[in-house]
Amino acid sequence: MNDLAERALLELDAARRKIAARPLTSLGAAGFVVSAGIVVIGGRVPIADSITPLTSWLGLQHEQANARALAAAAYGGICLLLVLWLIALRVLHRTPRRERCVWWLAGIWALPFVVGPPLLSTDVYGYVADGSLVRAGANPYDQAATALGQAPIVGALDINSRGAVSTSGPLTTWAEHAIITVCAGHALAAVIVLRVIAVAAAIGIGLLARQLAGARSVAALGLTVLNPAVLLLVVSACHLEGVLAVLLLGAIVSARRGRWPAAVAFAAVAGLLAPVALIAVPAVIIAHTATHRVRPVRAIARDVAVAAVLLVAGFFSVRDGLGWLRNVNTLTRGEYTPFAPASLVADLLDPIVRPASSDDLATGARIAAGAAAGCIALYLLITARMRPLDHTIGYALLTFGLLAPVLHPWYLLWGTLALAPMATRIRRDVVVALSCAACVLVPVGLAGAAALNLSRATLGVIALILLARLIGRQRAARALVIG
Repeated sequence: MNDLAERALLELDAARRKIAARPLTSLGAAGFVVSAGIVVIGGRVPIADSITPLTSWLGLQHEQANARALAAAAYGGICLLLVLWLIALRVLHRTPRRERCVWWLAGIWALPFVVGPPLLSTDVYGYVADGSLVRAGANPYDQAATALGQAPIVGALDINSRGAVSTSGPLTTWAEHAIITVCAGHALAAVIVLRVIAVAAAIGIGLLARQLAGARSVAALGLTVLNPAVLLLVVSACHLEGVLAVLLLGAIVSARRGRWPAAVAFAAVAGLLAPVALIAVPAVIIAHTATHRVRPVRAIARDVAVAAVLLVAGFFSVRDGLGWLRNVNTLTRGEYTPFAPASLVADLLDPIVRPASSDDLATGARIAAGAAAGCIALYLLITARMRPLDHTIGYALLTFGLLAPVLHPWYLLWGTLALAPMATRIRRDVVVALSCAACVLVPVGLAGAAALNLSRATLGVIALILLARLIGRQRAARALVIG
């Protein structure tokens, strides 16, 4: 018996040595298994109630009777993938690696998400529904997906999205129409095209991140293409936030190279895709003025002209291209998301202002959060000459994402992906924490107290780890100063 135990220990030690010698190979295999498990299990979990899948998606997507158990298992798989990501970041930080190693690792992890059904969100079906509305001659800024009647794409949407009008920019509306038209009205084909676009966007994010990071390209790739938030929300869920990140990073790269008209153009196109990104336009123009010590008027005039031409052309090249503007107020009456700061403020005020209805409290808190976001964004623009462009854009978009009336996981990508390529030390810790939070913010398939408590526990762990990291860095900095 002792001989057997000794042999077992020797074999375990040999296996440990092999893993230590080739950690990325082991991480690649483990990440692929975990990602595949998330896809296989998560595909069987309904994203929301009353959803009829558009297709069985190779038999992976269908509702199960024990959906809660499967949802918990999928959530556990996402948490495990986050742990593997943190280990991979540590390995990449401690041991010099080539860029192709990170690309290989990201490709292995992403493969199940590329093949599997959209997870965590039904927004990709919303893109197809809006495109179908335009193709049918309707206006997505005035009519919701329910105007399509009994079309299968409507059944694939969660119930909150079916009756919502579009708040997307005109470029998004044009792209949605173009995709569904190219696919001859076939919803599934349009979803597949959007998946291809999402994969291309993830690759574009990585390519631009490595250009920004320079000698730190490996770390930048680890924070972007290997990021589980990118794999889940961009590659799997097919959110256009991936394309938005490409445009914003394109603006930052162009600015770094002194190509300011191109930087303004990228920022303007990003604003046409998602109006929240319009903040990047003045940020780029103000950053350009910082490079001109004398007579920046000509540069400002040229930048403003480039932005104006693109924005006017974009807003008026699509029917009712400014329709999103009148729908912004619908966000103040949107669904309740418990972790949005506006919702937290409303919950805190509830026992204090008892005569007020819950709707009044929610609306008031959302207006207050919106006003705070506007003030912070204005401050960031006024002081934009004092910081790098990626910081101004990243902080502004994080402000809008966190202080939005509702907080969806993909909102965190707006600013996080702008900051990630050049993030170091504390900023890197915050980027990692926000990426983890985006992955676990909403436990799909669970509802009520179970989902709320699970999210609270996971977000609490992330917050404690981040706090410990920040305290550790502060102590190390003090010790260095004293030494």
